[in-house]
Amino acid sequence: MSAEPIGSLKNLTSDLGQLVRSEIALAKSELHDSVVRVGTGAGLFGGAGVVGLFAVEFLLLAAMFGIAAVTSLWLGALVVGVVLGIIGAVLAMSGKKKLQSAGEGPAHAIEQIKSDAKVIKADVERAARRH
Repeated sequence: MSAEPIGSLKNLTSDLGQLVRSEIALAKSELHDSVVRVGTGAGLFGGAGVVGLFAVEFLLLAAMFGIAAVTSLWLGALVVGVVLGIIGAVLAMSGKKKLQSAGEGPAHAIEQIKSDAKVIKADVERAARRH
């Protein structure tokens, strides 16, 4: 009579182990599929960025040659270069301001942790003096 429950317990343990292994295999498969999709998507975005960069380059060349049709080629290149330089400088200054306004990090959280540490240290010292 006692052998039957032990056998059932062994079967239950074996079934539970198999269930856990099956769930882990399923999770690995789903994760692999997800990683493959993310990698493919990232590669496509990278390719789109490169093609977009070439598109911008050709638009700038078109602007340069358009200006050169009215003036000379060197003046068209100079105008496009100066406009790009101004845009770059404005973006750089805006980025610098954003970085400076970001601060040094989570100052409130750091102060709270320091305060918590002082309270814990005081509690530990108080408890040590009692014993």
